[in-house]
Amino acid sequence: MLSKHSRLPREAFLSTFKAARRTRGVGIQVLYAPASTFKASVVVSKKVAPLAVSRNRIRRVTYTTLRTLHTEIPLTGHWIIIFLPESKKYPLKEVIASLETAIRSLLPSKSNSR
Repeated sequence: MLSKHSRLPREAFLSTFKAARRTRGVGIQVLYAPASTFKASVVVSKKVAPLAVSRNRIRRVTYTTLRTLHTEIPLTGHWIIIFLPESKKYPLKEVIASLETAIRSLLPSKSNSR
């Protein structure tokens, strides 16, 4: 799970949503807006997982993946990860692998050459 100060606050969510670069992966949409700090938000609707337990599990796994990527690659910026209804067709591991690929594709080119 990401620490509370690393999660995107509600006020910044709308501005990030409007100004972000976007990419899609298997069952997800990733939005990125450049910023000096790292903040992230995960959106899982009831169309994806009707039970709150399932939605929270997906969020926890996604936040853990983001934290791991943040330690591996020095991520900065504001990130919004939206799980699309089509994501229920795929195993969560496949969607998370797609998330990692999408994040790496949105990073500035100098960070990609790691």
